[in-house]
Amino acid sequence: MTSDAVTRQLAHATFLAGKGQWDEAVRVAGQILAAQPENLAAVRVMTVATSGAGDHTTALRYADLLVQLAPRNPDSHLRRSEVLRHLRRPADALRSAEEALRLAPGNAYVMCGMVVALLGRGRRRDLRQACELSVSALAVAPESPLVHVSRALVFRRLADHRAERAAYEQALALDPTDEIARHNLALLDHARGRTGLALTKLRDLVAENPTDRLAAANLAKLSAGLLRGFLLAAALCTVAVCVTAMAQPRWRAEAGAVAVAGYVAGCVVTVARMRPVLRRAVGRAAVRRAGVGAFVGLGLCAVFLALAAFTEPFDPSNARTGVTAGSVLALVIGGRSLVGAVHRLLLLPARIRMRRLRAAPPGSSPAGGSAPPAGAREGSG
Repeated sequence: MTSDAVTRQLAHATFLAGKGQWDEAVRVAGQILAAQPENLAAVRVMTVATSGAGDHTTALRYADLLVQLAPRNPDSHLRRSEVLRHLRRPADALRSAEEALRLAPGNAYVMCGMVVALLGRGRRRDLRQACELSVSALAVAPESPLVHVSRALVFRRLADHRAERAAYEQALALDPTDEIARHNLALLDHARGRTGLALTKLRDLVAENPTDRLAAANLAKLSAGLLRGFLLAAALCTVAVCVTAMAQPRWRAEAGAVAVAGYVAGCVVTVARMRPVLRRAVGRAAVRRAGVGAFVGLGLCAVFLALAAFTEPFDPSNARTGVTAGSVLALVIGGRSLVGAVHRLLLLPARIRMRRLRAAPPGSSPAGGSAPPAGAREGSG
């Protein structure tokens, strides 16, 4: 293979990887490596493409080769750190990121990679260091979208969703096509109860890039969450009817009729909000499982509702059973929200510290680092 042919093939492989066409990028980069096994650029493309395709074990082999070929290049160590994070080896990932930072202590791109590695390990002192590094990176490269994305990841770990949204919006103001910012803003919309808008944004991301596995997976997860939310409302409604039946038996039929109307309205609203997903064949398996669970749960709620509200003669034990079953179902479905509230409370001291850092950035921030490489991106964590 001539040098001109290698250059053309390498440009094509890089283009395919940028478009998320991982399998094709692996094939083209493999052809280059068959002719030139130590072609640094081809090894880098192969590392990114195999990781993007989900073959992180193979990606680690190429990342190790990348470090071997360019041990003084901080990007090599950051690529290896990212692969190790995917392999759930946070301590090794952090060591690779630390080596990159040692080689380029003033580089904002490297500091952002270090922030992600610190958040991946997740210790309390790691969170404090990530806060400080994100402020330092902002001082070095305030016009870099990647810096604002890394700060948003810190805010997300601190459960400071208002600051997280502001950081993502700053990243989009600098680069309106930033997929990580768009994706995570959609998740924030979902957290604020605007699930329909979140589903639409994720659907648009998947339409623009069908190989975006993370957006497709979260599109399916949000759809499943929407179904679980409907089931939670149905369970709470059933509990309310059963309590009403025990307190005021003469009103139980009216309360049951209102609950049935609520079931129907909930079904209509849920289907309407899921229209962006139902139009695409993305994550159907996850949505199907959630749909079956919601159908079974709704059936159980309907049985207890009928026993408490419409069965003659009225038996208080049926209503008590309905209260117990509905409460357990609601607790199982809504338990994650309770855990999240406790988590946000525990993170309150770290949030206060981060606000102080934003108000008074450290004066010893490294300066003079090179700008992040074009197209360099970190995962959304």
